[in-house]
This record gives sequence, C-alpha cells and structure tokens, in this order.
Amino acid sequence: MVNDTAKDKPELGAMVNDLQTVRERVVHLRRLMLVHSYIYYWMDSSVVSDHQWQAWANSLRDLQTMFGWEGFGYFDLTFKGWDGSTGCDLPQDPRMVDKARWLVQEHDRLS
Repeated sequence: MVNDTAKDKPELGAMVNDLQTVRERVVHLRRLMLVHSYIYYWMDSSVVSDHQWQAWANSLRDLQTMFGWEGFGYFDLTFKGWDGSTGCDLPQDPRMVDKARWLVQEHDRLS
C-alpha cells in the first residue's frame, strides 16, 4: 500500500497537502472522477466546470505517474493506464451513483 506523505516528496507541490497521504489523495481524486463522470455522462448534468474536472483528472494522472496505479485499494484496475482525458468509460459504482444523484439534487436546490 502506498503511504508516502507530501512532505517526503516535495515535487508533489500543491497536489497533496502535508496532512494528506498520497493514498488518501489518490482515493479522493478517484472518487471525484467516478462521481462527476457519472453526473456528466449518465445524468447529462454538471456541478463543476470542465476546467475543474480536468484539473482533478490531471492531478490524479500525475500522482499515478509518480507512484503507480496499484496499491491504493480503491478501483486500482479501473484506473490502470488511465490518462485523465475522459471519464466516459469509468464504472457506475452504486455508492457513487447515490452520491452523484444527491450532489445534483443539492446543486439544483441551491441554484
């Protein structure tokens, strides 16, 4: 399992803060990719800009380039070789679907 912290890898810069391990950041970014890709491709909606999604995707891609794609314990095989160019082929995990629906409802309610 990957457990390097950002302070041990200064080249990570702003991608990972000092309080978050690389593993925590990768898992968080993978969750964001799953949820927001579902919202975009399956719900035909969006609660973040394309620019924000791409920034998250680029951060995830860069972390996986530095640390590899496996050993994080969260959708490792799904993100094997993932380059961050699209989320259209990411799986529809039931937990992520529920979160996506909730986010869209809240976004619509607050808009």
